[in-house]
Amino acid sequence: MKRLEKEAKSLLWMPQVSSAATEDEAREMLEKAIARVRADVQDYDKMRSVFRDNEELKIYAHLFDKAADYVSQAEDQLARKRFANAEDALDNARVTLDSMEIAYERGADTAAKVEGFLADVEAAKDRISTVYDQGMALQNPDHKNDFLSYNSIATDFAFQVEGLIADGRVKDARAILSNLKVALANLERCVTQKPPKKKKAKAELKATEAPVQEQEIQAEAVDPKAAEQKELGQQLDQIRNAINTIFSQARPHCVDEYVKDLEEAYASAMQQQEEASAALTAGDLDGARKAASSAKQVLSVMQTIQDNSRQILTSLLNGLSEGATYYDTLISGIYQKRAEFDDWSVDLAQFDSAHNTAQETLRNLHKAIKDQIAEHAKTLLDKLEDDKQALEEAYAETCENRDMLRSDLIIQVSDKQTKLSQLFAQQYRFDGNEALLERFAKQHAMALVCAQVMLDNLKAENGKEVENQFAKFDECVAALEEMLKEAPLPSAENQTPEIDEDESIAIGIEQTYRQLKSFGKRKDLFKNKEDLAEYNSLVKEVETYLQDAEAQLGGRDAKSAFDKVEAAMENVRAAFERGQRTAATLEAYQIKVEELADTINQLFGQRSVIQDDDDMAIFVDHNETASEAAYKIESFLKNGKITEAEVQFGFLRSLIASMERLLKQQVTKQRKGMFRQRRGAIRRGKKK
Repeated sequence: MKRLEKEAKSLLWMPQVSSAATEDEAREMLEKAIARVRADVQDYDKMRSVFRDNEELKIYAHLFDKAADYVSQAEDQLARKRFANAEDALDNARVTLDSMEIAYERGADTAAKVEGFLADVEAAKDRISTVYDQGMALQNPDHKNDFLSYNSIATDFAFQVEGLIADGRVKDARAILSNLKVALANLERCVTQKPPKKKKAKAELKATEAPVQEQEIQAEAVDPKAAEQKELGQQLDQIRNAINTIFSQARPHCVDEYVKDLEEAYASAMQQQEEASAALTAGDLDGARKAASSAKQVLSVMQTIQDNSRQILTSLLNGLSEGATYYDTLISGIYQKRAEFDDWSVDLAQFDSAHNTAQETLRNLHKAIKDQIAEHAKTLLDKLEDDKQALEEAYAETCENRDMLRSDLIIQVSDKQTKLSQLFAQQYRFDGNEALLERFAKQHAMALVCAQVMLDNLKAENGKEVENQFAKFDECVAALEEMLKEAPLPSAENQTPEIDEDESIAIGIEQTYRQLKSFGKRKDLFKNKEDLAEYNSLVKEVETYLQDAEAQLGGRDAKSAFDKVEAAMENVRAAFERGQRTAATLEAYQIKVEELADTINQLFGQRSVIQDDDDMAIFVDHNETASEAAYKIESFLKNGKITEAEVQFGFLRSLIASMERLLKQQVTKQRKGMFRQRRGAIRRGKKK
């Protein structure tokens, strides 16, 4: 059914892209489709733990690699604007996902069968144990020897099945299980069948030979004690093999106090077996039988320890797997923020290194869980918390570097605008030279376009494009400077100093009016009312000085009046630059508060893991308070109140950290509670 739904979605998708009105629409639709398929691929990757057969897992892993590669191809082709190729790669990824679904269903079916296989083995071992006492009560030595042989074969098959399943060789285990069922049937039939008959001696014996034959028969008669010694020796060999087999299989997967219990039981069983062997060698059959019986009892205890430890280990590994999924989600979420730096020339080495370290720990954790190495897995899970914190710190530091770079770019852009204004103020030198004036105006217009592009990209958070415009802008400025070198300076011979000075002041007044007009078109960037009021006040001051300077033209005080204009204009430029920096900061903070709001929603969506009512009340209160803080930040940013917003940012981050800590504690509590409950139930069953 799922495959049919995916095929239907794929068929609907194709005409949508083909009929997209614009390239941007096609890109957006493809990006969403790729993101959905990428999410499906990641979901399937998390489902590997269900597999119990190594061959099936290998096929599944190969399909995953293919699907992930197709998704990467689709992303690469989309980046190159090769939409058709991206669609083809995406279709290939979907087809591979269908194959993964089939492989997963096969693996899940095999995993369900494995539980049945293990149950069959446990039942077989119970039947072997039940029949064992009946077999050892057989009186006929040959009959008992046959029984011991069948018993040894059945026991070995049972241990082989468990070992093969533990190694992920389910197909081989299934074959041995069939042999086990046959061996078990032979064992039970051996107990119930009649003992084998002895062959009768030939009757055609001569009377003279009778005494000799009777002596030979008496010599060849089986000594009952020797036969029992032989049977008991075989039994002790089987007990020793069983002790070593159970210990070698159980020890790597024992947890908690069961490690000590198993080692003590193993030592006791081996001691009883050795005492039985020593007694048998000394001819003490009663002592050997008692020691052998004690060894079998301890062997049964070892089996119980193995079973109990396996149940606890399963619970522990399930909890560790949940923890791995939890951290996988957190780490992936943090690293997805790397896209925030794509348009900035910041060093990502530390951020990438922290992520690689966390990913390696995750891979090792999944391997430890798969290999059922619980203690190592617990250590790795603790290390993941440190790795996550290191990744968060690297992200925060990278954000700081980006913010510093943004501030530096704002200052550089402002300096370049000032430089351009100073050059433009000298265009009067081209009076009378229309060709140079036209070239100068053209280069100046190109420089203005570059400046506007830089401002637009600062607003769009694209630092790389701002830096790309620097070279174009500098090229225009260099051309302007070269043209000014060609333009003659005003001749002191043809004009009186008073006339030259008046013309210069008049040009300066005109240029100042133009700068004010340019600033006025962009004053909507001011978000802080106080900053805007200060800027308007400074502009009015300049306008007042300009009017005074115009009135003084031709008089002695014209130069002094224009000096006041220039000094006041510097204050206007400084205020405008502060406004630019403030606007950039506000935009960055707006993006940040939106990200934090998303984080709050994601955390609140995980509240179902909290079972304790008091903890739930605290968590809900944190969520409400955090939402209020986010709202306050947005209000402060809207009114340009950066300081107040920064205070709320610190408070909001502490609330989010508390919410994350509560969720983590709940997962830990659930895991520990589950272990204690399971361990308690097992212990109660053991006491019974």
